[in-house]
Formats: sequence, structure tokens, C-alpha cells
Amino acid sequence: MLQKSNSAQRQRIVPQIRAAVVGVGTLLTSAPSLLGSDGAYRSLSSGNVSYVEPADLGSTINFSDRNMAPASATVTMADGMYLSSPGYGVNGVPIPTPMPSSVSMRDGMLMEASEPMQFNVGTPVIHDTVPVYQGTPAYGNAGYAGGGYSTPCCTGCDRSYYGSFEALWIKRSGDEGFSMTQGAFMDEFGYEFGGRYTIGQLFDCVDGVEGVYTGPLKWSRSSGPTTAGRDSFFVPSGTITAANIDAFNDAVHIQSWRASFQNLEFNRKWWAGDILNTFVGIRGIEYKEQYALNSVTSDGGVGIYRRNVENLLIGGQIGGDIFYPLSQRLSVGAKGRVGLFANFNQGQALLANRGVVRINAFDKDTDFAGIIESGTVARYRIMPNVVASAGYEMWYLAGVATVPRQGIHAISPASGTRVSAADEVLFHGGTAGLEISF
Repeated sequence: MLQKSNSAQRQRIVPQIRAAVVGVGTLLTSAPSLLGSDGAYRSLSSGNVSYVEPADLGSTINFSDRNMAPASATVTMADGMYLSSPGYGVNGVPIPTPMPSSVSMRDGMLMEASEPMQFNVGTPVIHDTVPVYQGTPAYGNAGYAGGGYSTPCCTGCDRSYYGSFEALWIKRSGDEGFSMTQGAFMDEFGYEFGGRYTIGQLFDCVDGVEGVYTGPLKWSRSSGPTTAGRDSFFVPSGTITAANIDAFNDAVHIQSWRASFQNLEFNRKWWAGDILNTFVGIRGIEYKEQYALNSVTSDGGVGIYRRNVENLLIGGQIGGDIFYPLSQRLSVGAKGRVGLFANFNQGQALLANRGVVRINAFDKDTDFAGIIESGTVARYRIMPNVVASAGYEMWYLAGVATVPRQGIHAISPASGTRVSAADEVLFHGGTAGLEISF
């Protein structure tokens, strides 16, 4: 990312000229600067090297002194040339001696600062380059610290905040055949829309924090009303007899099943440029399911059955993203994370037959749960501070309570008195987002 200039409007410059500057054996004693044709300074720190790589024949580099006096030397680039210290380098064009304290940049040049380090005499420093924007100073901390210190370890140190929104189309998979009505099945959970909202702060080039909210994601399945004469899969047990649940047999059935997911997390994050980031954080996940079965017999008997479960997961996670650049703007990558949580879960069961409540039970428990997430993503840098992304993700959630895992077929006085959090759920779907830094 590039630091804003107060004196010029940001304007894209078509890359035309590139040359590589190397060190002269010792750290520079003064902080040189790069000066754009618009008059905007690109500050460098002592010991850093800024460079552009040769591209066009006849390109010229004009040197001037620290006070921006008329150029004391001009270098005309030939094919394959790069700037080097005097007498070194294949096809090298010597840097004027003494080393000038600034370079006058022309429109169209590419420029980037290398990592802070000491360079040996005659060793060329060749790195990927990024476009220079007219009126946009080079990446660095000079505007903040006032000392001309440049830390060009990535593109983004000079921006303090970022925010993003990702649209999610996620499906809750599994249990496609679940139904409590004989001969009738509910439609499957589909891909539902939700959002992921992120806001973060960078303390410096490699260190920062962020908060993320995902959701709400809501799914639903249903069937009915069915034709008359349907029976349920309920099996009476214990002191519950067939007569106690007769309103659910030889009846018209309507059933529905809903699920919801939302997530809140806070992460400490580290970056290695636009290639790699890692994080560790705390995370909370809420996952709920609600099942309902209503039945009406030919003689007007009404049966009502409800089964609800809730999972509240609180714990820690680690993860990261890795990218492979395909061009200056486009990169593709993979992401992953794992988390371990305490699952504070609870369940409730209610059954009423012909107006008489036969079951009304509640239970809660605490268990271990975990999540594994993976995905692929492509990122395209629209502007220096605007990035669009699209990808596909999978979330595997284990150790949670779901409706089908509660043993709801057996109807007894013990129904609903113990919640089970021993199931797993797979979510997957596509994402598309936009990130803005400032």
C-alpha cells in the first residue's frame, strides 16, 4: 500500500522505465530520497535501496543533489542494463560518484524500496516492482515518524486500518433423509445468503488486530401438508403408550426444520507482505436447530411436537492464508484455520397429544467441540487500497448437538431429559468480497 500525498492527486502512471540500484558496500550516512516529476518525495532510510528495473531502450535516470539542484549526472539505459556501483555488474551503468542523495523520477517509472539491510559492493538487488502513483509517496513510515524510516517489507505498512465485506452463499449439508413422517421427506437445505464483516488495525507492517462477525446464516426445510392417513416414526416406550400419541398417526402432517449459524471473533494477526498471513484469536460460535411436527387426524385430534437444540462454542483458534501472485494485481491462494472450544449446549423437547402435554423436558451440558475450515480464494487489486476477492470454503463443525442426533424416534418419559452433543455438521459454499484500507 502507498502513503497518500498532500500535494497531488492520485493518478495511475503506466509503467515504462525500470532500473535496479544496488548498494555501494556500506550503509548510506544520509537518508536519500526519490523525487517524482510531480514534486512528491519518496523518502528512504539509511541503508535502504530503492530501485526500478530496466525495460525500455533509451530510458534516462537523472540524478540531482540533496537540495534538488540541476542534475549532476544522467544515465541512459540500454537493453538489459541496471545501475550499479562504479566498475561492477554485467552490463552495469555506474552510479555517479559520490552517490547522489536523490533520484529524479519521471512519469511512468516503477519504484519500490528493498528490505533494510547492508548490501555488498556490486551485488545487484532485483525484486518485483509496484506502480508509482503520481503524487503518492513510496511505502514507508516517514510520514508518521518524521525520521525518514522506511520498512518496505510488504505493501501496506503506511495504512492504519482496513475493512471488508464478504457475501457468503453457504449450505448446511448432511441428514438429507431426515423425516418424522412415513412416506414424506423434507426438501434439502439450500445455499443461503449471509455476510462476513471484518475491521482491523495495523500497528506496523507486520502486526495488527482484527474483529470479524459472520452471519446470520439461516436455513430451512419443510414438507406438507401431506395427504391424509400418514403415520409418524414415533415409537412409544415406557409409560407412554400408543394411545398417548395417536394424534400423530392416520393424520395430515406438516413438518419443518430450521438451522442458524453466526460467529464473532477477535484475532491478533501477522503479515508477510501480500504472500502470507497468520493469526491467533478467540472465537464464539452460535449454532441452533429447531424441528416442528404438526398433525391433524380425521376426527380433529391435534398433535404437536417440538425439538430444539442450541450450541454456544467459546474458545481459541489459529489459522492463516497463503497466496501465489500471478501478476501485480492478481493472486490465488488457500486459507485454513482450526479451533477448539467449550460447547455450552442445551436441548428442549415438547409433545402434546389431543391437548394433553405428554413430554416437556429440558437439559443442558458442556462438552468439547472443534472446527476445521479450509478454502481457496482469488484476489484482484483494483486500486492500491481496494481489493476484490472470490472463493469457496468448507467448515467442518464437530462436537455439536443436532436434532437428528437426539434419538427423537423413541417417545418415553425420559425424552428430552438428556441432550447429546456428539454430532458433526459440514457447511460449504462460495464467497465474494471487497476490502478497503485507509
